[in-house]
Amino acid sequence: MQIFYSESHRQHDPPFEVIDGGQRTPYLEDPARMDSILAALQGTTWAKIVEPSEFPLDPILAVHSADYMDFLASAWAQWLAAYPENQQAPADAVLLPATFALRRQPPKPTSVLGRAGYHVMDLSAVIVGGTYLAALTSAYCALSAAKVVSGEVEADRCAFSLGRPQVTMPGPTTPRVTASSIMLRSRARR
Repeated sequence: MQIFYSESHRQHDPPFEVIDGGQRTPYLEDPARMDSILAALQGTTWAKIVEPSEFPLDPILAVHSADYMDFLASAWAQWLAAYPENQQAPADAVLLPATFALRRQPPKPTSVLGRAGYHVMDLSAVIVGGTYLAALTSAYCALSAAKVVSGEVEADRCAFSLGRPQVTMPGPTTPRVTASSIMLRSRARR
C-alpha cells in the first residue's frame, strides 16, 4: 500500500490550542502524533512511504473558495504586520479569531482577525507561520491517494493519505469533504 506522506507537516506546530472554558493546552494534533503513526507503518512490510505529487490549486478550489485559500496563504504575514509585537516571540504566537462569524451569509470582515473568525470555526484550528504550506502538502497527500484509489494512475488501487493538519478548517465557505470527493468534483469539471 502506498502511504502518501511529507515532512512538510512539521511546519504546522502550534505551541497551544484553546479548549472549552478558554484554557490553553498543548496542541494535540502535533508532529509527535504523526511520528507514532509513521513509525508503526514503517514497521510493516506492506506500507511504502511515498512523497505526494504537487497539484495545481484547481482540485482544491473545487472544494474551497479562492478567498479562503488566499486567506490561508497570507493570514500569518498579515497578522504579523498588523500586530508586530507577535514577531518578538513567534514560537509562542498563534493566530486565533477575535470572534466567529454567524453562520448565515455574514459580510466578510476586512481585518485579519475578523477574517480568521469568518474562515475558522474552532480555537484548535490555529494558524502559525507554516500552516499554509503544511495544509497544502496535506491536500497533496489526499489528492495523490485519491488518484491511486480512483485508478487514475497505474498502481495497486490501495493508498492512504498520511497528512496533517486537517485539509479543511470548517467555516461558512469550507465544507468538510473527503479526498475522494475532491477528485470526483475535479474530474466532473473537466
